[in-house]
Amino acid sequence: MIGAEFGSYLCFERTNFIFPKIEGDCSMAAQIKELSHNKLRYFCDPSQFKFKTTKELKPLSDIVGQDRAVAAIDMGVHIKNFGYNIFVVGPVGAGRSSTIKEAVINRAKQMETPCDWCYVYNFKNPDKPCAIKLAPGKGRVLERSMDRFVAQLSHDIPGVLMSEDFQKQKQDIVEKSQKKQSQRLLNLENRVREKGFTLRKVATGLVLVPLREGKPLTAEQIEALPPEEKEKMEQEGQALQNDINEELKIAQKLEQQTREKLEKHQRNIIWIVIEGPISRIREEFQENHSILKYLKNVEEDILVNAENLFPLEQGKEKQGVIELGEVTAAPDFKRFRINLIVDNSDSGGTPVIIENNPTYNNLIGRIDRISQMGTLITDFTMVRPGSLHKANGGFLIIEAAQLMQSPMAWHGLKRSIKNREVTITDLSEEYSHVSVKTLEPESIPLEVKIILIGNPQIYYGLLSYDEEFAKLFKIKAEFGTEMDLTKKNMLNYARYISKHCEQEKLLHLNSDAVSSMIEFGVGLSGNQKKLSTRFTRIRDLLVEANYWAEKNGSSVITRSDISKALKSKKNRLNHYESLVQEMISDGTIFINLTGEKIGEVNGLAVLNLGDYEMGKPSRITARTFLGQDGVIAIDREAKMTGPLHDKGVLILSGYLNGRFGTDRKISMSASITFEQSYNAIDGDSASSTELYALLSSLSGYPIKQGLAVTGSVNQFGEIQPIGGAKYKIEGFFDICNLKGLTGQQGVLIPKTNVKNLVLDDRVIDAVKDGKFHIYPVSTIEEGIEILTGVKAGKRLKSGKFTPDSVFMAVDEKLQEMSELLKEEDNKKQNSDEK
Repeated sequence: MIGAEFGSYLCFERTNFIFPKIEGDCSMAAQIKELSHNKLRYFCDPSQFKFKTTKELKPLSDIVGQDRAVAAIDMGVHIKNFGYNIFVVGPVGAGRSSTIKEAVINRAKQMETPCDWCYVYNFKNPDKPCAIKLAPGKGRVLERSMDRFVAQLSHDIPGVLMSEDFQKQKQDIVEKSQKKQSQRLLNLENRVREKGFTLRKVATGLVLVPLREGKPLTAEQIEALPPEEKEKMEQEGQALQNDINEELKIAQKLEQQTREKLEKHQRNIIWIVIEGPISRIREEFQENHSILKYLKNVEEDILVNAENLFPLEQGKEKQGVIELGEVTAAPDFKRFRINLIVDNSDSGGTPVIIENNPTYNNLIGRIDRISQMGTLITDFTMVRPGSLHKANGGFLIIEAAQLMQSPMAWHGLKRSIKNREVTITDLSEEYSHVSVKTLEPESIPLEVKIILIGNPQIYYGLLSYDEEFAKLFKIKAEFGTEMDLTKKNMLNYARYISKHCEQEKLLHLNSDAVSSMIEFGVGLSGNQKKLSTRFTRIRDLLVEANYWAEKNGSSVITRSDISKALKSKKNRLNHYESLVQEMISDGTIFINLTGEKIGEVNGLAVLNLGDYEMGKPSRITARTFLGQDGVIAIDREAKMTGPLHDKGVLILSGYLNGRFGTDRKISMSASITFEQSYNAIDGDSASSTELYALLSSLSGYPIKQGLAVTGSVNQFGEIQPIGGAKYKIEGFFDICNLKGLTGQQGVLIPKTNVKNLVLDDRVIDAVKDGKFHIYPVSTIEEGIEILTGVKAGKRLKSGKFTPDSVFMAVDEKLQEMSELLKEEDNKKQNSDEK
């Protein structure tokens, strides 16, 4: 894919090249010069550096070559207004993460430490825990204070309630109540006996039993009494029963009063125990009204629910009075604890959180549960914070690709940004078909700077399909992959290398090795006037070169070590390339490197294997014949091509009609194909090659098979730039070298791609020795002359083309085809009339 990245390029000197003899002096080939060896890549002169090794340099503190991105980041981290979150755009390895981290950390040190946050028990609505904001570091103080308070409750209160003084006071209250109840019971029994009855206890209370001579009557004896006496007994018994019921009510009231006195006494004792600790906590947080309110609720809850927190054992019945018992152990004080979810006591500035696994729960928070007797239960202490809570008041850095991979994470993040608060919701409740009881923690206000790091595809995808994205991420910090090749940037490159060597404990580089690294950086950029800013690749090469230097026992890294590292890496990754070269060498894949053939040209393609790019030659053939079908691309008919390739084929028809169809309709059929191609084909970089093959087939002039071609063409015959020129040239050179260089082999490239040449030494040496050639061409005319050794020709005033030229032969062939088709049509018409 070639686009706007192809800008200005270096002007190169050309040396003369001896072409095959061409008739006349007007040929373009005679004016074209092949590229000299010293223009095939940028050569960095180590003598320009004033240091011997990078150890002498001051390590670079800033990022290199990303001034635009750094300025955008600086603006983004300083603006506090809503929506000014940052999206860092750029390829992997361009220093996105390291730059944003450094900028954010430096900014964070200058900012105030944000507040702590905790969740506490909601005494009015336990299912909705309350959020409390505290000054930085105060959350831990409150947590520890409440832990001590709970520990003191657990220890001191049971001790006080079990003390002799409390037990004696309790016993006094109980005994007074028992004395009253005993006296009333005795009075009741006396009144009952006076009426000839006695009391008997049963499960439901007290019942009257008639007496005769001081002995209770049986049921049979009562039944045998005369009716009058029996009726009188029942009337007296009914009256006494009313007294009994009244006395029972009074007894119950006395018992309730006694319990209330005991509970009040217990609360008084408990209040005495808790008043001191709570007062000290209240004094610590006297300016925090939320904490004061919470402490008041704690105090009230303890006093109101003292009998539940410190339950009394069921007493034993004694003389008809229920006796209050002892305090049971192990009270539950969990609701008085603090769930500290944000602790900034050790921050020393605003927090910088890097979320490496941005799932919904990791961002927003979650509510845990535990299994208890087969049931899942939860409470406010199981509310867990997300990275938004931890980064609140500061910065949150997230990889956009990982964010998009997690279901609901992006929507949860957007909702939090828009609402300016974090609300922990249980996804299982939101999306489950089964209703699950859960908590609804109070939302926490959110003030955080979100920084997403991603590639351009994600950025523009969100910009196109999410209408809220542009409102929430107003700062775009775009990282480039290259910078200008200037002396300042080269020195900064060296300082960056020095910094990395120090950080990673690597050997330092001598000045020649630095030159080699700069040449490598130029190669990565694919432009002789640019330096790559893909520092991941730079760092990796340094580590591998350090390996070879240490293996050789060197004290510094040299150019030789860097060369070994590059060759070693290529050897690790080029297995498939070796297989392709082997198949070409043994004749499995047909590639002709000598001689001449009509309608056959060596095209060049780039295969990207993910971790390795390689150039692969391919035979492109063309056949022309009578017909009116125009140019037929066999690969397209077989549905093996993409839209870019198809467009390139259609351009061929535009060129042929424009060049040769101005005075007549072109009538012909032609087929072109990539021979032995079994994979999908796309791109238009072979369109000029296909056109050369067509011109050769039509003209009858053969193509030199020692030459390969790359470059796209437009309808006017101008050769346009392509990508991967380095890999295409080196790939074809390796095949030629494998079969033996003849001195007549080479590659035609677009002239506009000269600036992109960063060739390997093996190619440069062969060009220097005259064994391999690289020709920059601007037009189809220039290219066909080099490939055929015949002048292209031009249209004369007569309407004909230059005699003995390629175009004249093509024009004559097309004219011949047109006449034959007319003759064929006339014969068919005459036959139909007969």
